[in-house]
Amino acid sequence: MKVKSNVSNTKPTDVIKYLIDNFAFIKNNYADVYSREIYSALVYQYILNRHGCDISIDQILEDEPYIGLLGQKDEFEVFHTISFLRLHAILHDAFGRVYTKYRLDRGYCYAFNAPEFLKKSPFFGHITGFWFCLKYKLR
Repeated sequence: MKVKSNVSNTKPTDVIKYLIDNFAFIKNNYADVYSREIYSALVYQYILNRHGCDISIDQILEDEPYIGLLGQKDEFEVFHTISFLRLHAILHDAFGRVYTKYRLDRGYCYAFNAPEFLKKSPFFGHITGFWFCLKYKLR
């Protein structure tokens, strides 16, 4: 599915509001340890829907087996209790994979409208994303 879109980049605060407003079970904890994959797939779907793409959650989870996890196969188990890191994992993977696969939206640096060369950078996306999520949680 290759798509060109004229839709502006999605603000992460709009994504969080969408999740909270439409999925009551999320509320303020941004995903328990076992649901981050689903939440990240919902973000992935939301971003693509904004750009006119229709994709099922099942297809996203099949295509992206590690989406929303803290490291591949969730190897950073020690961080599960930190809610801002769980929120970051959800957003980072969804925005990053949508950009990598479809060249749409903000990419890994979801916290701001980054230049093209930074959108592909998981490392820089982690730094800016951690800061965004910590600031969001502390407000």
